[in-house]
Amino acid sequence: MQKIDFYLFGIVVIIMGIGLIASYSLPIYFEYIKDLPSDYFFMKELAFTGVSLILMFILALMNPRVAVPFFGTILLIIPLLVIFIMPFLPPSLVPVINGAKRWIKIFGLKVAPVEFFKIGFIFFLAWSFNRKIEKKERFVDELKMIFPYLGVLLVVAIFVVFVQSDLGQIILLTGVLFTMLLMAGGSFRIIGTIFAFGWLLLALAILTSPYRYERLEGWLQMVRRNFVTDSNLTSPVVVQTKYQQVANSLNGIYHGGLFGQGLGNGIFKLGFINDVHTDFVIAGLAEEIGVIGIIGIIFLFILLLWRIYRTAYRVEEENRVLSLFAFGIGTLIMLQFFLNIFGITSVIPLKGIPIPFISYGGSSEIALAIGIGLVLAISKLRRE
Repeated sequence: MQKIDFYLFGIVVIIMGIGLIASYSLPIYFEYIKDLPSDYFFMKELAFTGVSLILMFILALMNPRVAVPFFGTILLIIPLLVIFIMPFLPPSLVPVINGAKRWIKIFGLKVAPVEFFKIGFIFFLAWSFNRKIEKKERFVDELKMIFPYLGVLLVVAIFVVFVQSDLGQIILLTGVLFTMLLMAGGSFRIIGTIFAFGWLLLALAILTSPYRYERLEGWLQMVRRNFVTDSNLTSPVVVQTKYQQVANSLNGIYHGGLFGQGLGNGIFKLGFINDVHTDFVIAGLAEEIGVIGIIGIIFLFILLLWRIYRTAYRVEEENRVLSLFAFGIGTLIMLQFFLNIFGITSVIPLKGIPIPFISYGGSSEIALAIGIGLVLAISKLRRE
């Protein structure tokens, strides 16, 4: 085995550095109103980043033929069991935040099991698709082949969507399933079936939740304002619904212009955007570093995806499971990034998906760092 892909490692470190800058600059209003130290979120994010880097480096040194199946299995089974028992645990262990039970307290830290499950789910798909995916003459045979994966996704969806009230994660997992199946050679018939299954699940989740229906209505108002009416798209956005967060997000981007107001000089982070350091971190950064700065961040993520997909392509002949796993990790990061970007700009309804390595939060960063660490280990198998 050769050396790890240090270009990939370096790109991730740079993106994590941007996340640290965001955690220092953006949440000052929340630190003030909650009487927290001015570096409270920064120090916590620094700790998360330190743990992530250590895990990423250790995993990169391991043999991927052993590490990926071992950690992939653990991250599939344990988070899945935790997700299933969370509805039955007391509030002291599973606090209700914004009407949802998404986090469990472990040694005083709030952990989101679904973030780690995503890595295990990708391994499950890679291992399964490598063994079973082949084109069948009869559609019924293909359906029997794919049914177990749809069944797992459906069971998880019931708990995550209807108990944890987190539709965005299921959309993300369905997208990963869809693209990995396409990469593994699934037929368009079965891919179309998954696509229809996803839309059916999405419609059911929206129609059974007044909150989601209200958010959809708010998004439609934003779409009418931005794309249907003749309003001036360079003027500030005004809405009269609970979709005000997205309106302020667009206004923050508008206020930043091309080059931004300068780090620390944003005003929309001062209570106008509630989740400016998490889901709306790109909007907060856009106001301070401008559209040019955001284009730079997008370019970094494109480079990141290129290095991951490059690794997946180069090891395909040697180990297809590891190739599919690397492809899945890259797809997960790509979908998270663009679902967030499109959501905060009202291109699609907001899903509450964090920006990888930039949004504040330990569970997402550490889980993705594990995924990247395993991809770095895979990158040692073949380098030309």
